[in-house]
Amino acid sequence: MVVRLTEENEKKLDVLSRHTGKPPEQLVNEAIEKLTSSAAAKRDWKVGWRRAAGMWQDRDDLDPEALRRSWQRKFPRDNAP
Repeated sequence: MVVRLTEENEKKLDVLSRHTGKPPEQLVNEAIEKLTSSAAAKRDWKVGWRRAAGMWQDRDDLDPEALRRSWQRKFPRDNAP
């Protein structure tokens, strides 16, 4: 595989390689690994969020108005920044 870098990125990679003592190929592989694992974590979070959506919709033991009043007592607006 051939990856073409801009001249500026190639210089940055060279400086980073000299600074860390790691070959450019290793730095590129580490960057790709970090980027893809970060993207996967974001996808996993979104999947979990979507699965949780509506999970309490059929419960009849929750009183949203009572919760709201409780929160308003604990966190009055006049203390808000």
